[in-house]
Amino acid sequence: MSTTPINPAPPRSPHPAVMSAAQDATTQGELKWIEPHLIVPSTTNPRKLRNAQEDADLLESVRVSGVFQSLLLRPMPATAEMMARWEKHTKTKPKFNIGENIYELVAGERRWEASVKADRGMVPAVVRKLSDKEAKKFQIVENLQRDDIDAIDEGMGFKELAKEGLTAKQISEEVGKIGKSARYVQQSIKRTDVIRGLIQLYREGRISISHIDLLSPLSPEAQKEALGVGAGNAANTMLFDWNGATRSIRELKSAIQQRFHLSLDAAPFRKDDDKLVPKVGACTSCEKNTAVNSLLDPESKHPTCTDRPCYESKQAAHLAHIEAATKKAGEQFVRISQQWGVRPTKNNDFIPAGDWTEVKKGSCKSAIAGIVVVGQEVGHKKIVCADKKCKVHHGKGYAGMSEYRRINAPAKKSPAEIRREKEQKLQEKVKGASNLAVLTQIANK
Repeated sequence: MSTTPINPAPPRSPHPAVMSAAQDATTQGELKWIEPHLIVPSTTNPRKLRNAQEDADLLESVRVSGVFQSLLLRPMPATAEMMARWEKHTKTKPKFNIGENIYELVAGERRWEASVKADRGMVPAVVRKLSDKEAKKFQIVENLQRDDIDAIDEGMGFKELAKEGLTAKQISEEVGKIGKSARYVQQSIKRTDVIRGLIQLYREGRISISHIDLLSPLSPEAQKEALGVGAGNAANTMLFDWNGATRSIRELKSAIQQRFHLSLDAAPFRKDDDKLVPKVGACTSCEKNTAVNSLLDPESKHPTCTDRPCYESKQAAHLAHIEAATKKAGEQFVRISQQWGVRPTKNNDFIPAGDWTEVKKGSCKSAIAGIVVVGQEVGHKKIVCADKKCKVHHGKGYAGMSEYRRINAPAKKSPAEIRREKEQKLQEKVKGASNLAVLTQIANK
C-alpha cells in the first residue's frame, strides 16, 4: 500500500568533476513522484559489483525514511521484454501491461530496488526523454560519482559508448565533465578484455588493477597461460609462486616480456608488409605493436609485438617465401637450427646447431646456403658448411659440440705469460702472509 510521499531532501552533492554533467541530466527534466512498480531496470547499467552490506543498510534507511535522492528515468512504452526484465529482477509479476506508459531507470538502481523491497510508495524522480546513447552517458556519469567505483564496471560503461561508434577521444569529450582523459578511457576499455578468471581474482582482492593492465593486452590464450589454467592448484605461474603468493608488478612485467613480447627490430620480415599475412595486415598499423599503441607498454623504447602467435605466423610466411624464392633462383640450400639441444622431427627436418659452421661463400666445396628455421633469426639466410669431413672448416674432428668448444676455447698462453702469472701469485701470497704477521703482533700487544 502506498504511503504519503515524503518531501525529498536536497540530493547529496556530486563529485565536483561530475557536478555540471549531473546537473545537465536533472535540470532539463521534470521532477515527479513515480510508483516504483512502473519503473524497470536498465540493461546497460555499468555497475555490476554490489556490496551486500551496503545494500542492506540502504534498504533499512529507505524503510525508515524513504528515498531522498531523485532517480533519473526516461519514459518508455512497456514491451514484453521489459515485463520479463521486471520479473527477473524483482522475482514478482509486473503490475503493468504491454503498451502502457512506464519508465526505464537511467540512474539510481540501488535506491529503486530498495524502494520496491521496502514498499514505501512513490519515489522522487527526474523524468527526461533520452536516447540510448544519452542514457548510457548519464549512467556512466552517475556511476563515476561513487568513490568506490569498480574499475572493470567503469570500463564496461565506456565500452558500451564505444559500441555506439565513439572513439576514446570522443567519449572523453562527451563525458569530459568527469575529468577523464582519452588515454584513461582507452585503458579502461582495454581492461574489459581480460578473461573471467582474472576479473574474479581482481574482485577477490588477490590481484590489483595494475596486474589487470599488464595482462589485458595479451590474447585470451596468453592470459590463461599467465593464470596457469590447467596447471594444477600447486602450479608456479606468472601470477602466483609455489606458495600461492601474488607476484609483484615488476616480476609479472618481466615474465610477460620474456614470454610474450618480441622485438620487431629483429624481425626478419618487413614491418610495413600488409600482404605477408593479409588477414592481420602490417605491423606498422597494428594495435598490438607498442610503437602504435603505447598503452601496451609505456616504457618500451623499441617497437615490440605483444602477440606471439601473430608474430610466428608472419615469421613462418616469410620463411616459406624465402625458401620458395631460393628454389625459384635454382640455388641449393639446407635448413638449419641455431638453438642448441633442439633435434629435427619428421615434420621439421633441419641440421642441428653445432653440426654446421657459418663460412664465406666459395671458401670450400661444401659451402651452401643455409636458411634458419629454428632460433632467433628464423627466415635469415647464411652461407654454411655442414660437411663433417671438410678439411677447411672441420679438419678431422667432429663438427658438433667438440668443434664448438674448440672454436670458443680460450687462447693458449705463452711461457712468458704463465711465468709472470706465477710470480704475481707468489708476491700476493708473501704480501698476505706479511700483513697477517703484522696484525697478529698488534693483536698480541
